[in-house]
Amino acid sequence: MVDYSKFDKIAMEIDEEEEERKPKVTRLEGKTTVSVGKDGKLEFSKNEPSKKKLSTGLDYSKWDKIEVSDDEDPEEEEEEEMQQQQQQQQQQTTTTTTPTAPTVPKEKKSLTHNGGSHEGKYFWSQTASEVTIYFPVPAATKGKQVSLKVATSSISVELSGSGCLLPFSATAFPIDLDDVSDQSDIDWELITHEGQKLLRVTLKKQAPPNTTPWWDRVFTVEDRINPDTIKDRSAAKAEQSKKVWEEAHKMFLEKVKNRAPPEEVKKKKKKKKKKK
Repeated sequence: MVDYSKFDKIAMEIDEEEEERKPKVTRLEGKTTVSVGKDGKLEFSKNEPSKKKLSTGLDYSKWDKIEVSDDEDPEEEEEEEMQQQQQQQQQQTTTTTTPTAPTVPKEKKSLTHNGGSHEGKYFWSQTASEVTIYFPVPAATKGKQVSLKVATSSISVELSGSGCLLPFSATAFPIDLDDVSDQSDIDWELITHEGQKLLRVTLKKQAPPNTTPWWDRVFTVEDRINPDTIKDRSAAKAEQSKKVWEEAHKMFLEKVKNRAPPEEVKKKKKKKKKKK
């Protein structure tokens, strides 16, 4: 009789070998790294996506090494650092802006009313009939040191010990000297304006009758100013037009006043007819 019981173990070993030979499937979720370990087994590790830091324009990495003591508030230090960086950014933006044209300082604007200036050598203003020039002079300047010569088309200013204040003298427009019999009649004086000593010279403009000469410069070497920037120019025109209208209206009233009444005109006509 045959004993089959010894084949039972052989069947079990065959089943185990078949199970080991079957492929094992592992589902991977997301990005996973697969590696073989020392014991020959597969090892799985998930790759977590790196979080990108949003750029705020400020570099906070340098604060990582800052040691905070018990006496200091880290929040206050952070605020100070942020304020400093904002100030630096503002300074950078201001330095890159387009430079503007130089303007006359506020304290000198009263010296350039309806006028201008030239390289800081003098300032000038004007009215409808006069022009005033201001020359900066040393603080210790005395009146006896001033030598002023004015002609119809030139101005010369000298200080004893300092020499000539201007390397040029030709004026762009004529000066009226009808009321000036001697150079001592020229209107000038030493004044102090905002801590600066100045030689003030006031001259009368020469112009044809019934005209208002507005100068766009004093000397021929000077840059011209825009006539539209003369504040008193429009007001002077309006005043001149008003005077012309008043004179014309006055002449019209006188003419009407001297005209004979209608009745007298009729009588004169009748008398002429009778004579005929």
